[in-house]
Amino acid sequence: MMDSTKTKKAIAAHDQEELPWEMIEEILSHVPPISLVRFRTVCKRWNALHNDKTFLNNHKFTFRFILTTKSKIYSVSIDPKILVRELTLEVPGTESHIKHLVDCNEFLLCGMDKVAAVWNPWFKQSRWIKVNASQPSSQVVGIGYVNNNMRADEKRYKTIGSYWTDHSEWETQDFSSEVWKDPKLTPIQGDKSLKDKAAIFFTKCGVSLHGNVYWIAFYDKTDTLYHLLNFDFSSERFYAYFCDLPCGMNHPRNALVLRVFRGDRFSLLKQCYKTKKIEIWVTKNKINVEDGNDVVWMNFRTLSIPNFPGLVSNEYSSSQPSYFIDDKRLVLCSCDETGHPWIYVVEENKLISKVQLNDVFDPWPLHCTYFPSLVPTMDSTKTIKEIGVQDQEQLPWELVEEILTHVPPISLVRFRTVCKRWDDLFNDKTFIDNHKLTFRFILATKSKIYSKKEAVVWNPWLKQSRWIKADVSQSSLEVDGIGYDNNNDNKMRAEERRYKTIGSYLKNHSVWKTQDFSCDVWKDLKLKARRGDKSLKDTVTNLFTRCGVSLHGNLYWIAFCDKTDLLYHLINFDFSSERFYTFFCDLPCGMNHPRNALVLPTKKIEIWVTKNKINVEDGADVVWMNLRTLSIPNFPGLVSNEYSSSQPSYFIDDKRLVMCSCDETGHPWIYILKENKLISKVKLNSVVDPWPVHCTYFPSLVPVPGSPIEEALLQCWVCGSIRPDPLRPAAG
Repeated sequence: MMDSTKTKKAIAAHDQEELPWEMIEEILSHVPPISLVRFRTVCKRWNALHNDKTFLNNHKFTFRFILTTKSKIYSVSIDPKILVRELTLEVPGTESHIKHLVDCNEFLLCGMDKVAAVWNPWFKQSRWIKVNASQPSSQVVGIGYVNNNMRADEKRYKTIGSYWTDHSEWETQDFSSEVWKDPKLTPIQGDKSLKDKAAIFFTKCGVSLHGNVYWIAFYDKTDTLYHLLNFDFSSERFYAYFCDLPCGMNHPRNALVLRVFRGDRFSLLKQCYKTKKIEIWVTKNKINVEDGNDVVWMNFRTLSIPNFPGLVSNEYSSSQPSYFIDDKRLVLCSCDETGHPWIYVVEENKLISKVQLNDVFDPWPLHCTYFPSLVPTMDSTKTIKEIGVQDQEQLPWELVEEILTHVPPISLVRFRTVCKRWDDLFNDKTFIDNHKLTFRFILATKSKIYSKKEAVVWNPWLKQSRWIKADVSQSSLEVDGIGYDNNNDNKMRAEERRYKTIGSYLKNHSVWKTQDFSCDVWKDLKLKARRGDKSLKDTVTNLFTRCGVSLHGNLYWIAFCDKTDLLYHLINFDFSSERFYTFFCDLPCGMNHPRNALVLPTKKIEIWVTKNKINVEDGADVVWMNLRTLSIPNFPGLVSNEYSSSQPSYFIDDKRLVMCSCDETGHPWIYILKENKLISKVKLNSVVDPWPVHCTYFPSLVPVPGSPIEEALLQCWVCGSIRPDPLRPAAG
């Protein structure tokens, strides 16, 4: 049964084939951010994925703007639609509202009265920054780090603050301590002429890039060109001049905003309040943090959109718009003249979308852009154990189920050993029915699935199969069903059962044989009358359907002694005892026309179900009851003509009846009925060949016994690479 040549490496290779990288990204995009951090150690590729801006941008929890009012904090997601959610600043005892909000790459800086908070809203982590007690007017205005090429979560982060209204005095604080230190304001080399000139800050809060903080500044409001000044956290030096900007300001209602572009460059947006024309410049090359002499600005886009609003509502407003550039899109957030926030999406000089954020009730919110980050806020009070607890809180069971519904079935088999709850989940019919790859009907045409002399046992969900070799002594043998020995059904796992096939030959199915999956030898069966029904032992039973229905390892067929019988009956084969019973129980009806679908000539549909669970050893206690009677006007016949051997396929799902059958031209249709109404009727145009064979199918995670994948999984189990659930007793 087991192929010793199968190794762990072979199983891993197959798993990679079944779980493409695109699918891994899709699955991880549903995992809450706090859990993603723990997955960084899986492998180098997973770790690199966590730094991939495209992956983070496409994550289902991603948002791109933060808005704060006096009473609330909100996030705004852009894709696939604009969605507003309320957030909580995870800092105990927050009483005063946020006075200024700054996007500092990995973190947000939330300035309040006499205190500030460093916050990762995606990670739901934050920490206090205590202001200098000796300077009550001190404000924290930026976050940076010592630029030493270390991982983001290993960097030495610092904050910078200023006091006095003209920002003439500055101080820094290391995250690892609460001590503020005064740096010296030093002119950059080559610009000594500026050392006696006082720069005026156009924006109070800076823009972070590669650990440094940059501000737009000017010496006089009438300057033709404004410039950038910056603070270098590595050398703790303040440079009064870094580079010129490509424009200045000529009216207080013009918009002028600096942002980071593509991670290592700058972009600058300007809007003229009169013409509403928007100009965007970007730096041509990557920014050299040590020297701005080689900075070259180039025009990236000029937008003239009719009736586009002004992005600065009035000349007394200090609120500049927030924006980011995503491929060919420009996405902006700004307030209108009444203080209500809007999101504008612009593409190729066209306004694609304009949405008022009605969920943000208070007017004039502060707002900024935000790009998701997996860098923790370095709060020494948080331990790995606490993060583990938070992870459990952040990954509810419903979300685990949702994530697993995206995992390819072959990989789900390997996940069964994670824990008992996961193993139970994979036996949960509701979970499997809701899986994204689930299908409920199989249709086969001559050109797509066809074999003349052999049969195949197939698990289409797991994409596994194995041949059933025909009996060479009986060329007319046809395989009719699959079952298993159910003597120990309650104790054995499905993949540990002893599966068998049954086949018959001669036109009247008078001779039967079985074959165990573990060998290729066919064995003759004896046709035995059921105890208590000895009168039937000399009666020839005719099968109404050639292929049987499996239940608890046994097979059941609809049969009759005479076509005029008022009640047809079931016959069955018990794979445990290997005995054939010519009578199991009566059905609640018979057939009175060859075009009935066991469905009356009026097209009325009647459905019966057995009242109790089937006792595989005795059908004497079977009681049938009417589940549903449907009379639907103009409903088609489910058997197309009296010469057709094709009966409809159907399943009952909650209150729905779903059927597949062919029309009179042989084309297959799906019908969905609910509460005596035809809800949906769909022709399967993708099935090109007429008269396909069809059946229902419910997905299964049971490997096909003897298939290469099943053998490899067993090999992994023996080698110990897959650990059985300690809560489950060992099989055998």
